[in-house]
Amino acid sequence: MVWGGWRLDRLKPICCLPLHRLATKQNCGQLWVRKVVEENSVRLIAFDFYTFSKPFLFSFFLFDLLLCTGIPIGVAAITIGAFGAMAAGMPVEFVYGFVSICLLGSIFVWIVVLPYQHVEGNSDSFSSFLGNLKQYNQWFWKIKWHCLCLAVNMLVVSTFSPGVMLYVFSNKTGVPMLGEQSYRLKHDGFFCIYNVFTFIGATASRKFAYSDKVERPIGLFLLFSFCGVGLNIAASQTNIGTLALFGGMCVFLGNGSIYNRTTKAIDNHIGGIFNLTALSAWLLVGDLGSVLGSNVTPFLAQLLGSH
Repeated sequence: MVWGGWRLDRLKPICCLPLHRLATKQNCGQLWVRKVVEENSVRLIAFDFYTFSKPFLFSFFLFDLLLCTGIPIGVAAITIGAFGAMAAGMPVEFVYGFVSICLLGSIFVWIVVLPYQHVEGNSDSFSSFLGNLKQYNQWFWKIKWHCLCLAVNMLVVSTFSPGVMLYVFSNKTGVPMLGEQSYRLKHDGFFCIYNVFTFIGATASRKFAYSDKVERPIGLFLLFSFCGVGLNIAASQTNIGTLALFGGMCVFLGNGSIYNRTTKAIDNHIGGIFNLTALSAWLLVGDLGSVLGSNVTPFLAQLLGSH
């Protein structure tokens, strides 16, 4: 892979940490990159010395930042931008049109712009994919809890972030922020702010997941999800919209943590040829939670009531 005239295929950070976390010297455009070297079956730590221009280093670290915030930024462009635009009077059809254009643009970037690095046997053909599935004992049991946690978290995301809250706070008089008699925000304006809080939760958790060097139990981060559910339910029953804001943030603190810590775990503990298959299986199980959540949302809306 060539970027800015420099080959990057030798830059292989360990533990899936951003390269600047592994840098021991970063002055005058110089960078030491730590890597693992296999020599006579002994794992050694070595350092390769690279010299780059400062603009290159800036672009590289900017790219690292986008790796942690790309999904939250893309989601927030719709969840915050669209609700803000609709609050200002924009018809919802324009939002769908904008999303369609973005999807076509992303397909172009994925096919034409992004570099492709071939990994032999890593689901590079249908027969290879079937072969990886037959060898599920080599990879699936290493991510079984990650799959379960993502499914539970995506169930929570689809039902409570904002999900059912769109129907709970559907009163034309607006959303009460601190109780029935308090100041009210318009529906779309409230959910624009709501999604700002989810963006904060998603961004902070994703960034911390890469900087945290400790492998923590993945189920620990479901506590954020459950806390978010509790706050959203409390908001629906007390008419305190402010509680829902923090509930949405908690849901995405859990979501971002589970996402990025799982990708780190797959890169660290699953062999290269099973990497793509493991990621695909993990995401598939997670989407089962999303589908279930979408189907139970109408029933939850009736249960919680409209305010």
